[in-house]
Amino acid sequence: MNRRTSPGMRLLRHVVLSAGAIVFLAPFAWMVLTSLKPPEEIFTQSPAMLPQNWAAIENYRAALTRVPLLAYLRNGVVVCSAILFFQILVALPAAYAFAKLEFGARADGTTVLGDEVLTPDSSRFWPADEWRPGQSQPSYDKQIVRNWALSPESGWDRASGEAPPPLPPEVVERTRSRYVEAYELLTGERF
Repeated sequence: MNRRTSPGMRLLRHVVLSAGAIVFLAPFAWMVLTSLKPPEEIFTQSPAMLPQNWAAIENYRAALTRVPLLAYLRNGVVVCSAILFFQILVALPAAYAFAKLEFGARADGTTVLGDEVLTPDSSRFWPADEWRPGQSQPSYDKQIVRNWALSPESGWDRASGEAPPPLPPEVVERTRSRYVEAYELLTGERF
C-alpha cells in the first residue's frame, strides 16, 4: 500500500530535519568563524558569531609556523594507515569465516551451528576414476540425501515450507557408507 504523506507532514519533517542539521552544524560553523577572528575577539566576555576584524591569514600562518602542524598531520596519516591495515588484516579472515558459518534454530529456539564449517562452498571430493565431465558426479558428501529429498520418491516439495520427510534407512546407509569410504581413502585407516 503506497500512501502519500500530507503536505503538512512533509513540511513538519523538513522543519525537524533542518533544525537538527543546524544543531549539528553550529559547532563546526563556530569553529571555522572563530579561526577567522583575532585573539582579542575570541577571548572576550560576549563573543560574537561573526568576526568584526578578519585575521584569517595571520591565524592560519601562525598555525602552520608555530607548531609543526604538517608533521602532526603526516603522523596522523601514518598511524591511521597502520591501524586500518591491521584491522583489515584481522577482520577480513574473520568476516570470511563468519560468512561461511551456517546457523539454524531448534523448535525450542536454541541456535545450532550447521555443517560444513569454514569450508568453501565448492569443496567436493570425487573419485577420479568415476569422474565424467558434464554429468552429476558420485561425490563424497551429502549429495545422496539431496538427490533423494528432491526426487519424486520423497514426495517432498521444497517450496512448501514444510520439513523434509524422514530419510529411509537405505538412503542413510548409502550416505554413511560414502562418508566411511571417504574417511578411509583420506586417512588410510579402517573406520
